[in-house]
Amino acid sequence: MVILRSHITQRITIGKVVRSFVESMEIEVHIYMHDPDRDPRIKYDVNTPLWKRRLSPEYSFQQRGEWKCIATFHPMQGYEAETRIFSLANVDVLARDFELTPARSIPQAVLDNIRRQYDVV
Repeated sequence: MVILRSHITQRITIGKVVRSFVESMEIEVHIYMHDPDRDPRIKYDVNTPLWKRRLSPEYSFQQRGEWKCIATFHPMQGYEAETRIFSLANVDVLARDFELTPARSIPQAVLDNIRRQYDVV
């Protein structure tokens, strides 16, 4: 798992590294999104504090010629998860090598370490 922050948009992306490309300094990341079973009283957007996020993998499926994103823990049979490639020159790696808690949130120790080093939500 990694937490990335874009140099350009400052957007924070959370996901699992699928592959790394040493020559081009890029990583392929399977993006995690907000868990659809989260507390419905909390509104989630890109500025939602990290400690409030409950996460699950985001999968994209080809349906009727269009891509559709569905949050699920298991991809549909015959379909593969969508991944995105990030250049390490364009992102800050806020955290890496951690696992989500059983409640699908970022561990408190990781959050505390990010707060000490970076000015993020």
